[in-house]
Amino acid sequence: QYGAFLYAYEFSQIGETDFTVPTFTYPDDDVPDGNISAVYDASVGDTVTVSGVVVGIVGNNFYIADATHGVYVYAKDSLGVQKGDLVTLSGVVDDFKGLRELKSITDFSVDAQNVEKEPVTLTALSSAEDYVSMNVSARGVTIVGTVSAPTSGKDYSFKVTDGKTQITVFLSK
Repeated sequence: QYGAFLYAYEFSQIGETDFTVPTFTYPDDDVPDGNISAVYDASVGDTVTVSGVVVGIVGNNFYIADATHGVYVYAKDSLGVQKGDLVTLSGVVDDFKGLRELKSITDFSVDAQNVEKEPVTLTALSSAEDYVSMNVSARGVTIVGTVSAPTSGKDYSFKVTDGKTQITVFLSK
């Protein structure tokens, strides 16, 4: 529905068949449901309020994830977030190139800092679409085609397969 793109902010295992993106863990193993699912249940143009941990930063924009979903936040202007910030914000639901995002951000707050969130372990790539914009870990996948080392400061994508499903993994600068 929204494409099979997964987000990671660091990748140094080019050429290996297993990869893991960095780990974040909520304090006291209390993983909140920040209602990010509301972004996917809402219509384009609706305003929703969500909470999540910042799991990646792209310029002024960033990705947040809760216990079950992740979403890209198009902030336009810097909100000063850091990876690991637990944030609450309201934004307008939009689709950009087939992926859900939040824009026109209001009512923004940082509720905690240095929060960690464990990556979701994918048991099959066919379930990858359920984890768009989240930190994920995958085992037993093969990189499709020739992949060169990413250029520092540039967005990067490559395809992986588990023998049944092929997806594109997107890495942001």
